[in-house]
Amino acid sequence: MAKTHKHSQYVSPNTLIIGIDIGKQVHFVKMMLDGMQIASFKLYNEGSAFMSLLQKIQQVKNQHQCTTSLIGMEPTGHYWLPLAYFLQAHKQPFVIVKPSHVRWSKELADNSPLKTDPKDAGVIAGLVRQGTYHSAYLPEGVYAHLRQLTAMRYHKKDQIAATKNVLHRILDVLFPEFVTLFSDITGKTARQLLREAPTPLQMQALGIKRLTTLIQKASNRRLSKAKAQAVLEAAHTSIGVRQAIDSACIELRQTLDLLDLLNNQLQEIEAQLLNHLQNIPQARYMCSIPGIGPITVASILGETGPFTDYDAPEKLIKLAGLNLFEISSGHKKGRRRIAKRGRSRLRRILYTAILPLIIHNPIFNETYHRFKEAGKPNQKAFVALCTKLLRILFALVNKQEVFNTDFNTRKNHKAQIAPKAA
Repeated sequence: MAKTHKHSQYVSPNTLIIGIDIGKQVHFVKMMLDGMQIASFKLYNEGSAFMSLLQKIQQVKNQHQCTTSLIGMEPTGHYWLPLAYFLQAHKQPFVIVKPSHVRWSKELADNSPLKTDPKDAGVIAGLVRQGTYHSAYLPEGVYAHLRQLTAMRYHKKDQIAATKNVLHRILDVLFPEFVTLFSDITGKTARQLLREAPTPLQMQALGIKRLTTLIQKASNRRLSKAKAQAVLEAAHTSIGVRQAIDSACIELRQTLDLLDLLNNQLQEIEAQLLNHLQNIPQARYMCSIPGIGPITVASILGETGPFTDYDAPEKLIKLAGLNLFEISSGHKKGRRRIAKRGRSRLRRILYTAILPLIIHNPIFNETYHRFKEAGKPNQKAFVALCTKLLRILFALVNKQEVFNTDFNTRKNHKAQIAPKAA
């Protein structure tokens, strides 16, 4: 297989091209040679059918005296992965065609928006013939673990955020004043109080002494009797709805249980991420940057794979969809913006990593404030810092060096990571 995310060349006329439209249970296959259709058939999503595909490819290659073959497919959801890993294991060359390219190209053949599986397979084969494809990166070993765990982690974080919203909705009806008393109602103290007394009436029944004891114990004596008094006063004057309280309490308890479960699962996932990260030597250089944690590094590597597979930081920037583009015509100069054509989860990881870097890393802090002084909005500053982070990570791995934490050597460090002039 070619290096990760490498763009392609035009395919030679003597190459057998196989376009595959991916489905959940059935794929549709079209074989083409020099623009002419050789065969078309359905391919069921099972091992014996996959072996028959390889045999069919070899048979057609022998019949038409083809020297090479190349399979092209859309990376549709997760349905393409079993076939892709099968082809990789059997050394059958394959590439991927972006769904947006298929969507834009399908009307060229017949000037019709008609969409069928056979038509899409033909469009995919045509795009492969033109060289409009990308090599596929299928992570293996530790990187496959990081990719899976990173996806799980962000799915779990989304579930936690949704569950917190449910908790807010319940309290907005049952005990709306409670939300204003704690900066985080999912914190240990707030959750313990809600388990003991989920309604204003039950909170009143606890009394000031019991309430103070609960708050001091749950907060490790960080909160005192004054907080207990505030909670008790809010309970006495609460405007919470008193209808269907028992049902609301059941929902509240189940929501708190779900939140505990999700947080425990998240901790398990993050522990596994850290465990697998120890098996990647380049990770120690990446983790040496002040303000970036090992979980973030593991998540980045889960999305990118080995940094050594890239020959320039611009490839990483493009993979994240952070490369800039503009639409200009005549005298009209378009505004530059990011392409957003790469991995959206990688952008999310980088974006959330920037705030800790601004706080804990003097280089990022100085760069951020320079952008703000120049009148740049927060979003543009963060995007610029995301690309800066990728460049620094690439340089550290490429040079096998740890980050230089001496702020006085910032200019020298920036010179090391600056891109070469065109």
